Amino acid sequence: MGIQVTILKGVCVMTMGAIALDAFAGTSQQSYLCKAQETLLFGCDSGPKMISVCASQGFSATTGYVQYRFGTPGNIELSYPEKLSPPKGHFWFSSTGYSGGGEAHLRFVNRGVTYAVFDRMVRTNFTPGEPNDPDMSEGIVVRPQGKKTTSRLCTYSEGGIRAQAYTTIEREDFDDNLVP
Repeated sequence: MGIQVTILKGVCVMTMGAIALDAFAGTSQQSYLCKAQETLLFGCDSGPKMISVCASQGFSATTGYVQYRFGTPGNIELSYPEKLSPPKGHFWFSSTGYSGGGEAHLRFVNRGVTYAVFDRMVRTNFTPGEPNDPDMSEGIVVRPQGKKTTSRLCTYSEGGIRAQAYTTIEREDFDDNLVP
């Protein structure tokens, strides 16, 4: 249910649901690879590893920080940016709506490699009178310059990219070729 709420950001009612989910998620315990005092912008399990985007409480485009983390709680293998920094100039957000769904990307570039955390819901059944049967996916796409794009899908998530990313991270045009 949380996935449906946060993927459909193009619908005002769903955005309000995501904001309520964000408030509920603001508990004092650690969430994915974020510390207890941080805000979770995206988090999921991907096999034995976790994908997280964490932010300082009350961050803005130019204050506080946003940081991508990959690994396990005992071994963070990649964090970007290495030095905690405001998101402007480090992260870019884009989204688009689909008939019966939508897609959002939170993109950054680290050492010439493009990374895009994403959530997506695509309608798969167009037969009148039958259920929509949405296909939902979340994860990260890694695109090294001049090399094959790879992706890592989430096996469990609590709700995709959070509403605060939609309202705070610098926007860019949606690239429909970013996520295969």
